[in-house]
Amino acid sequence: MPVAQVDDIAIFYEERGQGTPLLLLHGVGGSHANWLDHLETLGASHRAIAWDSRGRGQTPAGARPLTIKQFARDLHGLAQALRATPAVVLGTSMGGAIAIQFAVDYLEAIRALILLDTWASPHMDFVAHFQRRIDLLDRGDLDAYVAHVVPTFYGSAYTRAHPDALADYRKRLEGLDVLVMKGLCRALMEFDLQDRLGEIRVPTLVMVGGEDRLVPPFHSRSIHQRIARSRYVEIPECGHFPYLEKPAAFRKAVLSFLGDLSSHP
Repeated sequence: MPVAQVDDIAIFYEERGQGTPLLLLHGVGGSHANWLDHLETLGASHRAIAWDSRGRGQTPAGARPLTIKQFARDLHGLAQALRATPAVVLGTSMGGAIAIQFAVDYLEAIRALILLDTWASPHMDFVAHFQRRIDLLDRGDLDAYVAHVVPTFYGSAYTRAHPDALADYRKRLEGLDVLVMKGLCRALMEFDLQDRLGEIRVPTLVMVGGEDRLVPPFHSRSIHQRIARSRYVEIPECGHFPYLEKPAAFRKAVLSFLGDLSSHP
């Protein structure tokens, strides 16, 4: 089992390919498994590394605080342990917040950014959504939790094609560590680096699903406006998970961006 000891935890990761490191960061409810369908493709041109962040998948929560800044510190430790810098960092949702924090705190360790359906400042609707998650977890009502969460996930096309999405997500919550998830929700609510986005000078791809209801496109447009060397891609009829809902469009945008990086180092 590939792990790297970083501070107080052994971080699990999957790796494919060689070349420029490409660090793949999942969202709050995810793990490295979110990227398995893309690892071979991305690994054909890059050293693609997908981790399980602190408290998710096969990586323990450890004793450190569950904050975005701590996750960025963990990621830097992993990248150093694997000699994987400077890296292109691709993060979705919570992973995008970690990528932004990483870019601000460890500028020398980053080659480029890919920010997928993420935010840099918590809108009041966003905060209310995650506070509701915490309240439902406190009540132990996972059915109500699922009913609250799943409608914010998927675009209309994916929902029509996958009528069992709600039941599938409910099944994945078996064995959920409620304390960790509540801590992660608080970390998302507290993350705010909007005023420091101008410090990010590396090439950046900002991508979002046009029907994302959890982190609507105005978040991504705001990030794009504040990062000088960024490009913006909005995928129509897609919700919060372009890599799952529209994998071909996701790969096309990412590979085009990575190709441009290779052509203009």
